[in-house]
Amino acid sequence: MKTQLLETIIAAGMRGSIERILGGDVRSQDLHTLFFSMRQTSGGKGIVSEIAHFIAHPEPRTQGITRDELRDFYTFMKFRAPFETSRLEMTDIPATVPEALRANLRRTKASTLKREVGTNPIRAKRVLDRILARVGPTGSGGLSRLTIIDSEELALLKLLASRVKAGPLFTEQDLMKDLSRVLQKRNLLKQTESSGLIAQKAPISIFALTSMHNHQVDLGDGTTAALSVAPDKFGNLAIFAFAEIVGVSMSSEITKIGHWVFQTNLPIARYCEQGVAPGERNAFIGDFELTAKGTLGRVQ
Repeated sequence: MKTQLLETIIAAGMRGSIERILGGDVRSQDLHTLFFSMRQTSGGKGIVSEIAHFIAHPEPRTQGITRDELRDFYTFMKFRAPFETSRLEMTDIPATVPEALRANLRRTKASTLKREVGTNPIRAKRVLDRILARVGPTGSGGLSRLTIIDSEELALLKLLASRVKAGPLFTEQDLMKDLSRVLQKRNLLKQTESSGLIAQKAPISIFALTSMHNHQVDLGDGTTAALSVAPDKFGNLAIFAFAEIVGVSMSSEITKIGHWVFQTNLPIARYCEQGVAPGERNAFIGDFELTAKGTLGRVQ
């Protein structure tokens, strides 16, 4: 009985937060409470859960959709980097090649596979497994050469070794769709209220930006990627991951490579307080919060 009463009180408080949001009074503390409480309701996966876990776990992330995406992306980039200025030889390949190719296949759109190779993701995985089954360890610590036996294998390998999927992992539209879904699942939002929630997309997206900013993601190889608010190519607020990779421009150089994680349609000139945005397309430095005006401001 006490547990049931407590749950009723908590639900009433959360509903009060939602009513404030629907009325245009979007408070950082309300969003913090809502996202934090929805970690498990969202099934432990999805964008709402992802934002909630960044709030709950300040240490480097070792799981979640952002971790999976960044591990795949940087595994592939670290494989490709040494060959940017030299020819990729199919002899004594690095031991990281199989996972790099598998990672890039997971990130390749079905439409790209259809257009470039004439196949689908399930078939492509089988073909790649067939190619990789023919490699073995060598005395130098690498793997034996990749042998290709037909045109299908050749087309797939060329695609996976040369192209990486562009674009963000998720967008503000994805975030709002998932948030609406989870709130309706918990009977905290009526279906007819979804448009009112979407109308508050800007401050909710800014809260998501602040929740991900300055976090680290474990890349699984002893290195991490740092998440930061940064301008995208359109001059809008976004989250990018940054990690150092050796040999992108020269074999001995270390270059910081960025990867687009979260896209918004919020112009920096409109949604940033004065003195927040750095010059040019650099990562934002410092700690930030959602202000009472619905903008991105420095933590006071």
